[in-house]
Order: sequence, then structure tokens, then C-alpha cells
Amino acid sequence: MTIATLLTTLTGILNAVVPFIIGLVVLVIIWGIFTYITKAGEEEKRAEAKKFILYGILGLFIMVSLWGFVGILVNTFGITGTINSGDIPKVPTICPPTGSTGPKPAGC
Repeated sequence: MTIATLLTTLTGILNAVVPFIIGLVVLVIIWGIFTYITKAGEEEKRAEAKKFILYGILGLFIMVSLWGFVGILVNTFGITGTINSGDIPKVPTICPPTGSTGPKPAGC
């Protein structure tokens, strides 16, 4: 497995997981609102529901902000998901002096 295929695989996984997590956070917010409304008479349950709503909104804000920030960085620096073989650093070869006999390394 090359680094390019590893990065492509990770990108595919993250592109599938991030919307799923955002969906779960939205469900937490909706559950908090539902609990807040149905347990209106119980102050302790309402306080717990407020925490669900607050943490859900905070989590959603952080997830969307970080996802957007990564998108801004990718677009700003022109990062793509592909790596060209010419972009990978290579170990320099040491060529024998001109006129010497013997095998020569590739690239000499």
C-alpha cells in the first residue's frame, strides 16, 4: 500500500463518517428539545435537557467550523488528493567519475 492509496482511503472514510457524526449531533439536539418540552414540570430533567441542547449545538458548531477550516486550507494552498510521482523526493545517486569502468547506477 502506498501513501497515496492510504490518504485516498482515509479521505473516503472521513467523507463518509463526518456527515454521520453531524447527523448524530443533530439528533442529540432534537432529543434535548423533545426532553425539554415533555419534562416541562421537572426542573432537574429540564436542566439535563438544556445540557443536551447546549452540548449538541456546541459540538455541531465545532464540527462544521473545523470541516470548513480544513476546506479553506485545502483550497488556499491548492492541496489535491493526488500525489504525482515527480513530487516524491528521491535519494540522489553518486555517479562514478567519467571514464571509469564498471557498472553505473541508474540515472548516470
